[in-house]
Amino acid sequence: MMGDDTWLQLFPNHFSEAYPFPSFNVKDLHTVDNGVISNIFPKLHQNNWDLLIAHFLGVDHVGHIFGVESPLMVEKLTQYNNVLEEIISILQKESGPGGLHENTMLIVMGDHGQTLNGDHGGGTAEEVDTGLFAMVLGGRKGKDIHSSSCGLHMDASSPGISTLPQLDFAPTLSTILGVPIPFGSVGRVNLELLSLAWSNHESSNTPEHYQNVLCINSWQVMRYLEHYAAHSLNGIPAPDLMRLKAYYEPLSRDATGIATGLKDQITSYNTFLTEAAALARSQWTQFGDAKMAAGLTLLVLSVPVHALALLRVSRFRGPHHSYELQLIFPGRLIASACTLGGLISVATAVTLGKGFSWYVILGAVGFAAVFAYLLSGFFQNTLSAKTKSSEKRFWSYACDSKAIAGVMFVMLHALSLLSNSFIMAEGHVASYLLATIGLIYFRFALQFQSKIFQAVLFLVVNRVLSGMGLTSIVKDTVESGNEVSYANWLDATIYCVPLLIFSWLAIRHVSRNLYRLNAYLVATLALPVMYAAIAVHWLILDLSEVKTITIPGDIREFARLQLPRVVFLGTLLSTGLVYLAGKLSAGKSHLRDAVIALFGAWSASILLLLGRTSPALGFLAMLEVWCILELQSLEKRKLISSHWNFLALLLFFCTNHRCTFDGLRYPAAFIGFDEFNLYRQGALLIIDTYGASHVLPIIGLPSLVVAESEKDSEQKKADGRRSTHFALDIALAYLSFGLIRSVTTTFSTICVAIQRRHLMVWGLFAPKYVFDAIGLLITDLLFVAASGLYFSFT
Repeated sequence: MMGDDTWLQLFPNHFSEAYPFPSFNVKDLHTVDNGVISNIFPKLHQNNWDLLIAHFLGVDHVGHIFGVESPLMVEKLTQYNNVLEEIISILQKESGPGGLHENTMLIVMGDHGQTLNGDHGGGTAEEVDTGLFAMVLGGRKGKDIHSSSCGLHMDASSPGISTLPQLDFAPTLSTILGVPIPFGSVGRVNLELLSLAWSNHESSNTPEHYQNVLCINSWQVMRYLEHYAAHSLNGIPAPDLMRLKAYYEPLSRDATGIATGLKDQITSYNTFLTEAAALARSQWTQFGDAKMAAGLTLLVLSVPVHALALLRVSRFRGPHHSYELQLIFPGRLIASACTLGGLISVATAVTLGKGFSWYVILGAVGFAAVFAYLLSGFFQNTLSAKTKSSEKRFWSYACDSKAIAGVMFVMLHALSLLSNSFIMAEGHVASYLLATIGLIYFRFALQFQSKIFQAVLFLVVNRVLSGMGLTSIVKDTVESGNEVSYANWLDATIYCVPLLIFSWLAIRHVSRNLYRLNAYLVATLALPVMYAAIAVHWLILDLSEVKTITIPGDIREFARLQLPRVVFLGTLLSTGLVYLAGKLSAGKSHLRDAVIALFGAWSASILLLLGRTSPALGFLAMLEVWCILELQSLEKRKLISSHWNFLALLLFFCTNHRCTFDGLRYPAAFIGFDEFNLYRQGALLIIDTYGASHVLPIIGLPSLVVAESEKDSEQKKADGRRSTHFALDIALAYLSFGLIRSVTTTFSTICVAIQRRHLMVWGLFAPKYVFDAIGLLITDLLFVAASGLYFSFT
């Protein structure tokens, strides 16, 4: 074996010789291929092997990073053609009678296809179909023992192309090599490939021999399915198994085909194997229905828990801060319930002799926590005179027309996740719902004869944002490390203009607050430096693409590797400075400074990872947020998080992301780095994927609460009451945002559970569920981290 080191991870002790090369770095286009080429040709002149596997990876990596139509793809395919020609030439020279390769069979194939973007992992034909080329140089053309599957016209006017299901490859290759068919295989030995391999052996290349092969093949498949039916979780339905046995029993009694005739016997074997494969396909994917039901139930119950917490925050606004927090989150009760649930599950396992199972214990703890929180809501005596007015305010808030519209839009979005078509067009769904919200704002603006400009601007910006971002993913160039290449330096300059605007806003904020200089303002002063590093990084890389301009290699490498690291380091240092200063400062003004510093620091790294179009998209998103704040002041209502959530969702798709595994932007993980490190590159890929839709919205959410609070003149008169009210407003914003994400994730989970037998489950529904589940986990972790910082200011 030589090439992709995944072979040794799967089969660590199966090869007499192995030449593995690291395969996980998708930016490395040549190490694996060069390693294969340097080892394969010497081996072709040796006779100490029975099976030689050469796994090239360059085409796969070029597709992921640069796309199918890139010049590097042409270069790689040309290299492979040359290698293949040389291999065939060596085989031809030694394929004569008594030659080293008289009986050698060459098989060239791909393990998957590629989309035009060079990705794979979905269920489309271009991703799951691939080519297979086989030849035996020392033999004659294989006999047509049975009819070919390609339907070749006798006049050769239409060349036939046979198909080989992946299911059939293992039993066919095993038979060719003379080794037992794998026990778990339910495929059928392919006649054409087998006939080609036997073309040098007249005694083997006969219908009688093929009938014997099918007899062994059928016995092996029947033995496996009977074992599977007896020992698997759900087994095989008894009527289906009996029907399959009815096909097989006559064959087992007349294995030689004497009674039925050889041709009919071969047909019967093929019929049995076809039926067996169809039955296996229907039973392949087995699910732990009980575990799925338990997990789904826990997730569904978490939604009313979230809603109850939101209700309590809205109800208990008042001066008694510590008392109310206990009502919002009865920590001792929940901790006691979790402990009791864990002890009960352990005691039950020991009593029944089932042994310990961590998922059962964690599930019991989770259910105990959920039920404890829900029951606490029913038994607390909270309907005192001082809370009735607050409850009235809550229902007044909940019955606001815009809030009702927001709830309706959230439910429409959640219900749309039950459709594969809407999942594929989720970005357009978010844009449409935001536009509908904009029309509602426009109606209020006309009604109050105020903020009409902001309402119109909201609609215009939403349309421009969608038009810029909801496009197909464009692949990387060889050098830039981002998703777009510019031959014209003026294009790159234009995309740097928003970075200048962001730098001016940061300097303007600091200059207006110099009288109270603090650590947060110092961190904010670093933002122009970080934005400048991003601009220089892009400009130098783009200028190096212009033939008339020569950039020294040292400068170019410094801009390519060191400037991104400066940005990443600035983000980490600013985050640490903000957290340390947060323990020493208090007050709403300090909170605003902290949010701006933290938001700006993370925005720099995220903009760098997202690429050159991201500053323009970020500027449009800021305009849309400003419009939302201005329009919500028409009725002096608090921030409605559904609007903020839809904008965050739209940004996920506008920044060239998709909820599919082949949509991951691998080049972003290598910006500023050539060497591969699993944790570092994994962290950068996560930040690139969830930065615009999760990290920045959650970090920046309190700034919207600050902006709303500053418009309320009554809140500015009583600092004590304002502090408590302000803290609960932040909690209300976070809980509202989290509730929306919980609802959509719950519906994604319900969808994938319902559609678990769907043809597109692995290509569409399961990836959507994985992306939403990871997104919800990141959301919760960011809530905890942000709360630990922001609540210290209130």
